[in-house]
Amino acid sequence: MKTIEERAVEFVNILMSENECSDLLRELLKETYIAAATDERALLTEWHDPKEPPKEGAELLLKILMPVDEGDIRTYAVGDYIRNEFIMPNTYAGAKVLGWRYIHEND
Repeated sequence: MKTIEERAVEFVNILMSENECSDLLRELLKETYIAAATDERALLTEWHDPKEPPKEGAELLLKILMPVDEGDIRTYAVGDYIRNEFIMPNTYAGAKVLGWRYIHEND
């Protein structure tokens, strides 16, 4: 997988040929691409507070605290948000939701 910086250079090369723009413009385009991609990544990977409800029916990645005999463990589960509550498989019964984020591949 290419880095954001490598994709930015490719983007500028596709958008502008060497003769079409100055080095300054190429650098500005590259930095703009990097800033936008970095912001988008932050939005897509942000964990939300469970007090802020997701949209109804959304499939989510949940960060949970699961009680076990030896103490609580932090883990992850795929769940849904239906009728104002987080729903997850029965194997996670009693788990407390610490955070959630949308699974964007399903949009």
